[in-house]
Amino acid sequence: MHTLYLASQSYSRHMLLRQAGISFETIEHEADEHVHDWNASLYDIVRELAASKMEHVQLPDHDGDVFYVLTADTLSVDQHGNKHGKPVDYTDAVEKIQALRDGSTVSTGFCVRKYARANGQWTVQDEHSGVVSAETRFYVPDNWIDAYLMHQPHALSANGAIAIEGYGSQFLQRVHGSYTTIVGLPLFEVRTALE
Repeated sequence: MHTLYLASQSYSRHMLLRQAGISFETIEHEADEHVHDWNASLYDIVRELAASKMEHVQLPDHDGDVFYVLTADTLSVDQHGNKHGKPVDYTDAVEKIQALRDGSTVSTGFCVRKYARANGQWTVQDEHSGVVSAETRFYVPDNWIDAYLMHQPHALSANGAIAIEGYGSQFLQRVHGSYTTIVGLPLFEVRTALE
């Protein structure tokens, strides 16, 4: 079995892969996630960010190995057309929760590359990428926000401060589309790409 390297520190992405029985190791990337055109479509932004992360991964140094690298990015757009990423602090997280609770579209872009290394040179042998979107209504009433963020501290580093799994599941009113896309990684499409 070849190694899968995940270029993400996301709690939710780690959780999804572990629950699916997909073993992985974490690597870093040096992409600037804040450099993108916010006027572009949600689809284009997450696709470009996933691709940019792939171009900036810190690949391991193992000659003779064949391995896979996975990158991803998730963003939301609220009912007023405003785009949301990770909150910058607690206050921003509260504002995002309030802005997104009337309903949002969530898009996750991903990229999977198959690499080989020989004689100190990297070779890309295959690549698959995609964007998967879903609609959701995640409604956390004002009087529950503090408790939600206390029980879901990883929401402070999640797209739109949305963490629909675990404690957060009680605030999930509806999902139309891929549940795992909202969590942060479209597992069906990623598994297919890896196959």
